Amino acid sequence: NSPVTLRTNSSGQIKIDKLWIGSYELEETNNPNYGYLVNTQKIYLTINKRQTTVQQVPNEYQLGSFDLLKVDKDFTNVGLPNVEFTLRKKDGHMAGKYVSVDSSGNASYSSNRVTIKTNAEGKIHIDKLWIGKYELIEVNNPKYGYLVDSTHVEITIRKRQNTIITRYNEYLLG
Repeated sequence: NSPVTLRTNSSGQIKIDKLWIGSYELEETNNPNYGYLVNTQKIYLTINKRQTTVQQVPNEYQLGSFDLLKVDKDFTNVGLPNVEFTLRKKDGHMAGKYVSVDSSGNASYSSNRVTIKTNAEGKIHIDKLWIGKYELIEVNNPKYGYLVDSTHVEITIRKRQNTIITRYNEYLLG
């Protein structure tokens, strides 16, 4: 028997009617959905008489992580706490959505503008970010004597990698 190429519909499903009774082998060969890995495990099915067989095939999304360190320009060992940023996805899946961070440090996405804050050491860590390009913007710096650096910074999150960024603020002398 020669292989047949099948494609999922817009719901990610394949439906085949009137298959012969017997054993079948499914193999995913391509996944054009942005950011998903090809599932390389073969799936074995047995079709019985007058029975509907349903088989779910899991796909893993390519995720990455991000660390930001916000420090004094001249004293780089001085982290700046409670500095607020927006982090917005610019491309692919979740484009235009803002990132927030749950209590476990994992990313979640929202259509509403949300901010993320540096901790007491001036750090932000986010896990489980969808791969792609993001825009980081500082929106509030409550630390007395520091101006907000509103430079738009483009960040690229790559699969299974941690992207590390350091941003500096200059202290204004009176």
